[in-house]
Amino acid sequence: MFAIKDDLKGEYNNMIRNMIVEDYDCITEFMNSLHKLHVDARSDMYIDVDSVYDRNTFLEMLSDKDVISIVYEEKGVVIGICFASVKYKSGMVDMKTAYIDAVVVREEYRNNGIAKKLMNEVEKRARELGVKRIDLMVWSFNKNAINLYESLKMNEQRVIFEKLL
Repeated sequence: MFAIKDDLKGEYNNMIRNMIVEDYDCITEFMNSLHKLHVDARSDMYIDVDSVYDRNTFLEMLSDKDVISIVYEEKGVVIGICFASVKYKSGMVDMKTAYIDAVVVREEYRNNGIAKKLMNEVEKRARELGVKRIDLMVWSFNKNAINLYESLKMNEQRVIFEKLL
């Protein structure tokens, strides 16, 4: 866990921790903002929804040993989240892989290294689980995310082309 002790208050100010049930409303806000980014950029593929995860789906993810679900918290406020799913077989070479489902930081806190801290924590936890590779998918319109992943020394794995008819 990443933490910085606040000498003035004797409390932890910033930390990465596991998500908990009480985070549901906050996580829903993050996931809905990520979904809205996709809806705004690709309304031909994404539809507007009231909520990306219902409570039961969220609770299942929290209890799933193969899902890494963490938050970055500052002074008791969640300002970043990350979900990663551990997959055991990919349909190709059998290799334990962590798939980043989502990484989101509140807009006003972006470009402060929080997403990197979350991704580094996922990598650490994934290694502890015996994962050999981390995969993710990013839309070409999401330049900020692409820059983040490149700064983490991630490599482009494949390219998907499309032609709208």
